[in-house]
Amino acid sequence: MAQSAQTPAYSYYGISMSPMPPRFKKLLGLFILLPGIAVYLTAAMILADRVPDIWLLKLVYFLVAGLAWAFPARYLMGWISAGPSRNGK
Repeated sequence: MAQSAQTPAYSYYGISMSPMPPRFKKLLGLFILLPGIAVYLTAAMILADRVPDIWLLKLVYFLVAGLAWAFPARYLMGWISAGPSRNGK
């Protein structure tokens, strides 16, 4: 079975799929990232009220809370910017 050079099809659990267009991946990533950040910020603000009023604890909390969102966002941005792989994985 010959595959087109422009849109390589691949099989995922026996279902033939074509790669997701980059424009759709960006749109989907936007709809995942924006609500995800809003939920994360809400949770971080609620938890910030529960941190004892000791400056060292607050410093550690805000450092961790301020950087923790970047790790999942990094993987999402990598998925958005990655092109389709040759074997569909």
